[in-house]
Amino acid sequence: AGGQLAPVGTLEVVTAGQQPNKTQCVDLNECEVDGSCDQLCTNNDGSFSCACVPGYVRFNSTRCKAINEPADEEPSLVFSSTMDIRRIYLNGTAWPGNSAISQLQTLALEFNHRNRTLCYIRNNGSLALFSCADIDNLLLTWELPPPTMFPLYTNTHVALDWISGNWYFLDDSREMIFVCTSTMKSCLILVDVNLSKPRGIALDPTKGFMFFTKWGVTSPKLERALLDGSERKTLVDHKIVYPYGVTVDYTTQHVYWVDTYLDFVERVDYDGSNRRTVRKGFPVQNLYDVTLLENNLFVTSWRNQSIIRLDKFNTESHDTVTNISRPFAIHVYHRQRQPDADHPCKKDNGGCQHICIPAWKKGIPQAQCLCQSGYRLLGSRKCIMAKQSSFLLYGKGRPGMIKGISMLPKRNKLEEEMIPITDLTRPTALDYDVRTQFIYYSDAQKYVIERQKMDGTQREMVIERGVSNCEG
Repeated sequence: AGGQLAPVGTLEVVTAGQQPNKTQCVDLNECEVDGSCDQLCTNNDGSFSCACVPGYVRFNSTRCKAINEPADEEPSLVFSSTMDIRRIYLNGTAWPGNSAISQLQTLALEFNHRNRTLCYIRNNGSLALFSCADIDNLLLTWELPPPTMFPLYTNTHVALDWISGNWYFLDDSREMIFVCTSTMKSCLILVDVNLSKPRGIALDPTKGFMFFTKWGVTSPKLERALLDGSERKTLVDHKIVYPYGVTVDYTTQHVYWVDTYLDFVERVDYDGSNRRTVRKGFPVQNLYDVTLLENNLFVTSWRNQSIIRLDKFNTESHDTVTNISRPFAIHVYHRQRQPDADHPCKKDNGGCQHICIPAWKKGIPQAQCLCQSGYRLLGSRKCIMAKQSSFLLYGKGRPGMIKGISMLPKRNKLEEEMIPITDLTRPTALDYDVRTQFIYYSDAQKYVIERQKMDGTQREMVIERGVSNCEG
């Protein structure tokens, strides 16, 4: 309740939990003070109370601690560097057992806590493989099938939607984001427009969002989109230069990112509001990636060749977890970094024939079915080969591919009408044989003429010698 200010000499006494407003004492909203509570905050008259989201327990009046699952397994860090992939404790000491893989220059790294695996893109010369390892024995590895659409050697980031099992790939060379099912059998390009130099990606399937950074020809940005790539929204586009790694705090719905040029660690709310600088300057210099658990942020620094721990709410607190030559991707391996949610995509692929995207309509979970490239939905769940009497066939250079899209938009989107021809460099001329269903095309940089059927089969070389130039 409000009251009168009481003068004491030259001082004015205000009751705890209140603040002065001219001649009155009014309630102070402690929930507007950053860090008053770790997670959930309720303002009361003259005081406030804190609570924790599921998966966490309160261990004093304001702090929340993540529940270990299994109970005896502490949280750990998994990260890649110029030399290897490694698992360590949060204090930097080595994890027991086979906790390292000798693997050079691995940029794309992700874990699946539900099946206790660590997955990464392994580049072997011109060949890139999607490999996984047993988190309890990193020497026990296996390969996942390659995606049906694209080779992986230009993919620099990978993110798992642990609700549906879908993999999201960020390809910085082809400048696109595409999704594949857990089996890699069905893939679909989600974002390939206005995506110059994409640099980082993070998902929150419990709310239906993806977040990504870019800093190419267009202005640098932190963006948000739905998990199907639609409803893109700019969260940050000023005082941002080279944004790289991005991560999500699911407990507070905050997005954190690092700017490797400005030497900043910053955050915003999911809607782009309440931007705050967590740390700037030394020691957060030339940062590559960021992850978090509870109040701890972990960043990888190229300048200091180390992994650094920061406090989300204390801009002065920092310490070096471990020194490592040129660290890249980093994650906290813990159950609460992939929180559970009831969603139809978790069971039987949500009834979808190809791809189930976790969608949320006014907080209600819904299975959004998508079809792989070259197919279209029949009803709401089944996919059939796309066949149109007329569509637009065109080639593009970044990424190099040939696509066919509908002439009329459906649901404000031009749908793909054929399986795209991918892994091209500079397609400059193309033609279509209606009778045989073959598309003929030239690649001006490879100096070849090839063909492929509309359904994505029978890719063949037609002429590979003597084609010094073919522009039409």
